[in-house]
Amino acid sequence: MAYNTVIFDLDGTLVDSAPGILHSLHAACFEVGVPTIVPLDAQLIGPPLQQVLRTVVGEQPKKVIDQLTCAFKKHYDNTGFLKTEAFPNVEAMLMSLAVHGCTMYVATNKRQIPTTRIVRKLAWEHFFKHVYSLDSLASNIATKADLINHVVCTHKLRRRSTVYVGDRDDDGIAARTARIPFILAAWGYGCNRD
Repeated sequence: MAYNTVIFDLDGTLVDSAPGILHSLHAACFEVGVPTIVPLDAQLIGPPLQQVLRTVVGEQPKKVIDQLTCAFKKHYDNTGFLKTEAFPNVEAMLMSLAVHGCTMYVATNKRQIPTTRIVRKLAWEHFFKHVYSLDSLASNIATKADLINHVVCTHKLRRRSTVYVGDRDDDGIAARTARIPFILAAWGYGCNRD
């Protein structure tokens, strides 16, 4: 099957964002004074921020999660995202896909502000027709499957010639739910299993 459209996940697929995210999680927990209950490692990367925070600190009152969210965003959006780097050979892959006429999008759980800043930092704006985040759309887009489906419907993409590329089992489930094929980025965070 030939794919002429590729929708990419961001964290763990195109970029290694773990150093910045983990540093910002540590900084947020320190600032709010809440201990972590799990190791801060790359396995945390991928789900939406509040889900990650609940994994990191366990059951906490909403007020504490809100404080952690604000502290994380402040740190990550201003300095943490700068630690993000492209995975080896990803830029060459994007160049090759562009040369061969492939249309590319990003659909990520990551918030729009750091997503945009990372894409700009890497000078990748020209590769993607559009970059989507869960928080960049209306509130009825609640899951990655909804987001992928939104991209497909908004741009009138053919499902059989469009593929989603991600690094986690959740990405594959989201792609299947949106009724498009999935390719696993085996170098990503979700593939580092024992």
